[in-house]
Amino acid sequence: PYLLAICHSMGSSSVVRADNKELVSFTDAKATLPIADALAALGVIIKNPMHIPQQVGKYYIKSAFNEFLAYPCQGDDGLSTMLLWVDPTAGITRLVQSLASSDCYTMDSLLKIMDRERVDLLVMLACKAEARIETDLGGAQCAN
Repeated sequence: PYLLAICHSMGSSSVVRADNKELVSFTDAKATLPIADALAALGVIIKNPMHIPQQVGKYYIKSAFNEFLAYPCQGDDGLSTMLLWVDPTAGITRLVQSLASSDCYTMDSLLKIMDRERVDLLVMLACKAEARIETDLGGAQCAN
């Protein structure tokens, strides 16, 4: 199983160490992920949970193991932002949490959710655009 995060994010230079964890993302540094592309990828995963897309929009899959950049995860009341638990073997998904605009998780918080949900893989459908935490992503509670 894995945790799927559909949220707003931004680039980060902070590094988080997490033994035996993997982060999969798609966008390049300082890039945005169009909402339509994220939703299309979500549709692919919902239809076939055994398949993590190798490409989302124009971006190819990127994996990091044990040490990765501390991307925040911000909700949005106007979009389908959420955390999903996905079990590819059983072919099921389960909503862990819908993310409101006031919800912002640090990478440390996401790692705790991964531990609680007993998963070692986090797949993020999110941007890595340049932004300011204080004004663009939920304020200081979203800083790692």
